Amino acid sequence: MACNSCGNKSGFNGSCNSCSKVPDIDTESALDTIKNGDENFCFNEVTDEICSNLKGDKGIHPYKGKNHNDCEDLHALNTYLHGNSWNSLKTLDFCDINALRCWLYELVSNSWNMTKGLVCAICGLWDAIHKIIDWINNFGGCEASIQTETTLWSGSETFSTGTKHTFSGIDIGKYNSVALEWVLQKPDAGEDYMRSEVRRVDNFPNPQDTGWFIEANETQSASDKLDDPSMQFLLVGAQALTKDTIYAASIKVVYWLSDGTRVSKPTTARLVSIKGYKTINLCPPKI
Repeated sequence: MACNSCGNKSGFNGSCNSCSKVPDIDTESALDTIKNGDENFCFNEVTDEICSNLKGDKGIHPYKGKNHNDCEDLHALNTYLHGNSWNSLKTLDFCDINALRCWLYELVSNSWNMTKGLVCAICGLWDAIHKIIDWINNFGGCEASIQTETTLWSGSETFSTGTKHTFSGIDIGKYNSVALEWVLQKPDAGEDYMRSEVRRVDNFPNPQDTGWFIEANETQSASDKLDDPSMQFLLVGAQALTKDTIYAASIKVVYWLSDGTRVSKPTTARLVSIKGYKTINLCPPKI
């Protein structure tokens, strides 16, 4: 722009002062933030020391055990550097080539320092991210997990050998394991005399496709359960499960008399609850 054309139509008289109604930017408060209480600190450029501070999220100038974080000081640095450029632009005489050169030099210098500060902070951030990724990927020995329990159904359904019952609204296949709580009834009497939980503790095939079996073999003293205190009983039960159906393949009591005679009697049992268990892995996933 030629100096003799200044202000021909716009009223421009060689400076920006009359063109801008925006007040000066407060750069003194920004500089006070950067100084961090150290009146002897003078900011000239982003030095290697300042860069190291920014990489560690310690701000520009830690002082006497006190420091800002990068966000605080980079905001202040932006206000200080570009605020100075803006304030001096408002009174810049564009017809003074030396003044214009000085202003442009200051603008480039301020932009370079601002950019360098951002680069230092970003590099420090990426260093931290890579350390986190390495920690996650090297955490191969982690076996931490918790198990959640959900009651899928509770009530009372009587089963005997060959009984099949469908429980609407449940999906056994969503769980790692399932527990069936039975109340076994005394043969020929229909009286409750043993409560037993039969549980499949390992991952089973998708029951929607194949189903799976539980075998319950549980030995327990029967001194207070059956008439002959010398008898021992063995509950032998097999339940086939699908997505929402339980089939009792066998419900019987096997016990031995004191003379060693083995007695096997079919009986009935009441199913009183179905619980599902999920294992949640607490280890971080590899990245």
